[in-house]
Amino acid sequence: MLADPLARRVEDRRLAGRVARVTGSTSGIGLGIARALAAAGTAIVLNAFGVPEDIAAAEEAIAGRLGAMTTHSPADLANAAAIERMVGTTAHGISRDKVVREVLPPQQPDKRFASVEEIGALVAVLAGNAAASITGASIAVDRGWTVH
Repeated sequence: MLADPLARRVEDRRLAGRVARVTGSTSGIGLGIARALAAAGTAIVLNAFGVPEDIAAAEEAIAGRLGAMTTHSPADLANAAAIERMVGTTAHGISRDKVVREVLPPQQPDKRFASVEEIGALVAVLAGNAAASITGASIAVDRGWTVH
């Protein structure tokens, strides 16, 4: 059996202390995103519908193999009450305050330009092996102004 390539990067914890809610995260691309964020140190709130066995397998793929704090929420993101219940979770050490602070609010643009350090950080990521499949892409480093 081949070694899990993400498990080799567990020592790379550059996102330690953060929380991410990943939708569609019990299979496919969503699970791949959740695993990559977990390998970088992020606590994960899996958000997907599914059969209990698939959810358990996704949790094992993240918590068991990568050691990340993980919880699951079946919240329907079209339902405000369901989102509030998801935010109220404290399972596996992920506090409600942390979810409210880091997962739910979209980052609003502020009135400053991206710093040279922020641009440099993106370049460092894009120059690394993790970004090998990104070619010919335009990435706005404008603190959210493009979308507003």
